[in-house]
Amino acid sequence: MSAAKDLLARSGQTGKFMSGFVLVLIGGAIVFISGLLIGRASSALYALSSSLGVAIGLGGFVYLCVAIRCPDCGAKWIWLMASKRRGDPLHWGWQNAACPVCGYAG
Repeated sequence: MSAAKDLLARSGQTGKFMSGFVLVLIGGAIVFISGLLIGRASSALYALSSSLGVAIGLGGFVYLCVAIRCPDCGAKWIWLMASKRRGDPLHWGWQNAACPVCGYAG
């Protein structure tokens, strides 16, 4: 297991992470399946299924960015991973065993 997964487990956020990750996967699967059916389905059904898949996947990503937080300082860890470059001291990555903002390590 990576250091960040251990940190998520110690802070009690594994369930939140898995829920958001599953939503992203479901959204991606719906978009993929609708792409396979593009020639067979009507354009309205294709547009609806593709839009639904994107909405579910994006909703899962937004949930991850907002819900996974440091218990001490409230820093949004997934958002720090998505918005900061690797060289930035505030970047949170899978190798981090502590919060980059306050140093919380569970």
